[in-house]
Amino acid sequence: MGAILLLIPVREQVKEWAYAGFTITFVSAFIAHTVSADPIANRVGPVVFLFILALSYITYHKAKAIYKV
Repeated sequence: MGAILLLIPVREQVKEWAYAGFTITFVSAFIAHTVSADPIANRVGPVVFLFILALSYITYHKAKAIYKV
């Protein structure tokens, strides 16, 4: 559901909550893999997706500022 909310045009607050939910999920996944002593390859995945999410968030706000004129 979160991915769909990020792709379709919905209210700003809904998108912000979707971004927050994904951020909490990826950070929690990284912590869980680290605490359980998983190999480094398993820890990198959530960090990569968190980075992609951050780029998406920055791009979303830049596009919103441009088209809000």
